[in-house]
Amino acid sequence: MRKGFVSFLLIGFLGLAPSVAFPQAAADLKKPNISNINGRKVTRFNVSGEFVWCGAENIAISGGYGGVRLLNIDSGKILQLAAEKSYRGVACTPDGKQVFFLDNASTGKLGVIDVVSGKQDTIYSKNIFSHLPIGERPISPSGTHLLVPSKLNVPVQVSGKKLEFVPVPRILGDEEIDDVAWIGSQELYLLFGRSNPQRLLATSNQTKKNIEIKLPIVKGYQFRKIAWADEKRQLYLLAWPESEESVPRLYIFYPDLPTKPIRLIASNVVDFDLLPNGIAAYVQTEGVNFSIPDKAIINKSARRILVYRGSDGKKEELISVPYLSEGISHVHFSPLHNAIAFSWRDINGGSGSTSSVAILHITR
Repeated sequence: MRKGFVSFLLIGFLGLAPSVAFPQAAADLKKPNISNINGRKVTRFNVSGEFVWCGAENIAISGGYGGVRLLNIDSGKILQLAAEKSYRGVACTPDGKQVFFLDNASTGKLGVIDVVSGKQDTIYSKNIFSHLPIGERPISPSGTHLLVPSKLNVPVQVSGKKLEFVPVPRILGDEEIDDVAWIGSQELYLLFGRSNPQRLLATSNQTKKNIEIKLPIVKGYQFRKIAWADEKRQLYLLAWPESEESVPRLYIFYPDLPTKPIRLIASNVVDFDLLPNGIAAYVQTEGVNFSIPDKAIINKSARRILVYRGSDGKKEELISVPYLSEGISHVHFSPLHNAIAFSWRDINGGSGSTSSVAILHITR
């Protein structure tokens, strides 16, 4: 996880600009590595980049100098959707039929690719603000609404399907948005503010109401990532330290009861994902001491752990890897909640590192 989260505020609109390039099969991958860890099947695919689930059977990948690709986790085959290396930050509709991307070569451009036809559309471009979280999580859980700059208010047709717009509230002005958490199809939380107390803006496109909530102050920390558990009415907050001598922490906050103290879930957490029922998965480090300025004391037994936290609060270690030789990050639950995708990196000292996309199958 990056220490400073780059953000994008989005303004402007050029309309839809279609282009068609039918998807092509990419070069075959090496045979995936399949193993059994703690009684669970783990499959590692020899591909790297930013990724998200795209339906229940595919992973959409960008970056890594490979353009936008679609990995089928059953066959291991890759479909090349776009060759442009500047396309990054992919997101998908829940049915996996459309892939959204940010174009680094064009300021503030959000585009979309139809998986079947390969048709590309530009939703908006030439935005003078920069809000990466909006581009990374533009689509609602229902796949019917799209988070867009405040100047956009007319629905668009994408692959024959109408998408309604949820504009960023104008009252935010030029505030930097650090993260986005969808509450429903037309409601969401926006995390913003670089000075304490940070704030949440609860915005509803349906009621047109905006409610600002002051977040609790955690001295020496800034909240950088949020996720919503609807059934529990809980907002998970990842707090990132302002100094290198501290470690990131994962908290639970209750927006319906903003005066209720936030609850610490775990320390040394570098990334997490959350389901609506409050089940969480997160990556935690153990055996590394950063308390001395400009120095890290790493025990020989130091490790990185993928932790599963049930809705009842019980925790289980799913995977543990040596801290010095392997890394795990970028955790994503599958749409069916029966698997977790994550990045698995082999650290080879001075010779660099190699990354793969790993799928851990869980049964609950």
